[in-house]
Amino acid sequence: IINDKVYIDGREVENGSSIELQNEIPDMESFDLEVPMPPMPPPSPSDFQMEFNIPDPVYAPRALSPSELEKLNKTLAKAQKEIAKQQKSLSKSQKRMLNDQMQELERIQKENIQIQRDAMRAQRDLLRAQEEARRSVEYARTEAFRAKMQAERDRERAALNREDALREGRIHEQLRRALLTDALITNPDKYNMHLSEKEMRVNGKIQDEAIKKKYLEYYKSISGRTLKNADSIQIEKNHTN
Repeated sequence: IINDKVYIDGREVENGSSIELQNEIPDMESFDLEVPMPPMPPPSPSDFQMEFNIPDPVYAPRALSPSELEKLNKTLAKAQKEIAKQQKSLSKSQKRMLNDQMQELERIQKENIQIQRDAMRAQRDLLRAQEEARRSVEYARTEAFRAKMQAERDRERAALNREDALREGRIHEQLRRALLTDALITNPDKYNMHLSEKEMRVNGKIQDEAIKKKYLEYYKSISGRTLKNADSIQIEKNHTN
């Protein structure tokens, strides 16, 4: 008996029908211990109520009236709006989350790019500083070498000038003695002489050709040079005791 209804061998017994019961005792060996379960009764419409109390038409006991149908349509429309609202809200949330992730990714990319640019700038600055230092060292080394060579040339030039001065001094001294010997001058500290291939003057007086040739030969013998063309020698003394 289920819900005031009688079932025998899985079949419902209608009201007013007779039942014939057999009192036979079955053989124990053939006795089936598995008793068939009666079919489940049909579920009531309340078991399938939705959140908005929408009745399932399968289990509707009767057709809906126009007012009930209108109410059902409103309930369905309200449910659809609520679902759409939830879907829209979920979509906005997903978009907001995706947008936040994209912004964070862009921020990280920008930071990485800036870090790379700073590293490249620092590397360029380091290379530039190293190059400038190398050039400075090379320039200083070159300048030091140039100064050393210039000092060497200056010493050599000074030495040559000293030698030239000493040689010229010796030449002038020998010429002065010759002029005194030949009585061309009387004061060895105050006189002047000009000698060239063209002429010879002593204290402004032009000497004859023989004297000129004599002193040209003598100058060649003591200096090793020959006065030719525009070459000349000038001696001027103006010192008094």
